[in-house]
Amino acid sequence: MNDLLNQLAGDAAPAEVVQQFVGWCVWQQARPALALVLAKVGLDDMVQAINTVDDLGSLAYLSHEANTYIKDLRGSTGPLLLSAAEAATFEFSSMVAAAREDGADVEGVAFFAARVFGWAGWAAVDFADPAQKAVAEAQARKQQTSVLDRLWREHTGQA
Repeated sequence: MNDLLNQLAGDAAPAEVVQQFVGWCVWQQARPALALVLAKVGLDDMVQAINTVDDLGSLAYLSHEANTYIKDLRGSTGPLLLSAAEAATFEFSSMVAAAREDGADVEGVAFFAARVFGWAGWAAVDFADPAQKAVAEAQARKQQTSVLDRLWREHTGQA
């Protein structure tokens, strides 16, 4: 974790920066990643629903519903695909819970967003190369650092 994320997690950052970073993690990093994973297991209706909501409550509900539905699907697609999708929806739900509007757990949001991005990295190669999950998680953390640096510079007028 970088120093700026440590500052965010330690209540040393302005609420505006925290809110923007959490929003970016949820809506721009993790949501498209979850949509990719769900599309790979054929849940196009769920992808469409998740891509159209714009509030955390609906997103929490839909990710939980997707997780429950995937558990019920066992047997209709390969177990590896379902296990990956189930894990991605679980971690996405955990991220949304960490992003609660009454006081976000910034470290939790960043951690789970990177994990969901990792599942998408593996899904992007049709689950053929498990190493892509770790590669994608590392890429997600780099993206988070870059976005956080940009938000901090904008806030301090150094952009």
